[in-house]
Amino acid sequence: MTWFKRTLLIIGIILTLLIAAGTSYGYYVYQQAETTVEEMNTSFEEHDDEFEENGLPDSENNHTNRNEENDDDISDNQSEFALDEEPVTFLLTGIGDRPNDPGRADVIMAVSVNPKTDSTLMFNIPRDTLIEESAVVDSLRGQKINHTYATEGINGLQTTVENYLDHEFDFTIKANMNGFREIVDEIGPIEVNNDFAFSESDEVNDQTYDYDEGLIELDGERALHYVRMRKEDPRGDLGRNERQHQVMEALIEEGMSLQSLFQAGSIIEILGDNIETNMTFDEMQGVFNHHRSAAGNIETFELRGENEYQNGTYYYIISEEERERAGEELKRHQEGA
Repeated sequence: MTWFKRTLLIIGIILTLLIAAGTSYGYYVYQQAETTVEEMNTSFEEHDDEFEENGLPDSENNHTNRNEENDDDISDNQSEFALDEEPVTFLLTGIGDRPNDPGRADVIMAVSVNPKTDSTLMFNIPRDTLIEESAVVDSLRGQKINHTYATEGINGLQTTVENYLDHEFDFTIKANMNGFREIVDEIGPIEVNNDFAFSESDEVNDQTYDYDEGLIELDGERALHYVRMRKEDPRGDLGRNERQHQVMEALIEEGMSLQSLFQAGSIIEILGDNIETNMTFDEMQGVFNHHRSAAGNIETFELRGENEYQNGTYYYIISEEERERAGEELKRHQEGA
């Protein structure tokens, strides 16, 4: 999550609280949750069709899916995930809308949940990561990984990440960044411990947000800019990823409060307006019934790389060895090693 995993886990927290509550109010919101998740459920085909209708590249014949023997689209390859205690993986993406632009993937996160080891592994692929062989089309070679969404849609982004990690995800979740802000405002404010003071500018709204060092309180707008800041962070994307993890943990803590149970209806409505997933309601219930305790033991690691400017553009360069290490870490966690 970054901010995005929080939305997934908040869904799980809400379902868990409602199932446990057993009250008439809980049952009412449970029904609301079921309806909302059904609306969120998608194969992502309709979304990607919009890219073709708007005249953006149709590169179906150029895709280099790592499973070349399987000609099925990712949207038709939805996992037949058994609702049991088998490990499961998620691709979590957070899309930042831009005026007159399809948007960019501001957050790209791999999550592995293993109920057998009662643990969760999560790591970000920095949005500025330079991609070469993993690109789904030749035109994206030498580009940032987050640009894939703008031209190839969520299916193209998923294929790229699966190529990159040599791993096929069970489920994909796509969230709009506006939903993050609204959720924080609904259940917050939240508190995080900021490592150093900085300022972040919002050129669109002509606003500057100042963040003191130490324990700070964030509403939705300030939280959004807190997790987006990179330029003043000496660690660049890695520092930004760490702040996203901070906010996720704070949201989980707030989401588990009793007060949040009575805000569940509003939260579910926000999620329905801002999230799409290929998970069904039954699959979501199954995952959290069998896997939710693993959220209490979270492992993270960073993809190590170097910041470089090439032709006036900032890129994050990850070595082939480091890329392979990320895929092996994901495989290790799934196997319970």
